[in-house]
Amino acid sequence: MRKALVSLAVGDRCYGPWSRYLYANWSAWCHQNGYDLIVFKSFLDTSSLASQRSPAWQKLLAMSSPRLRHYDRAIW
Repeated sequence: MRKALVSLAVGDRCYGPWSRYLYANWSAWCHQNGYDLIVFKSFLDTSSLASQRSPAWQKLLAMSSPRLRHYDRAIW
């Protein structure tokens, strides 16, 4: 079974701190628990409607992403 831990960190303001402070721990957890770490660095939906919403709702689109197509389980 292929499993992934998924997150969204768009732009230097979000990705920079995430990679500096969280990446090492998240990566270690994934390694210990058999998960791949997938971080979206750009929005999944760039429509005008999406720009009016919180980025958090984009997790609903994650499983339709080609990057996650071959995973059986994904946690956000």
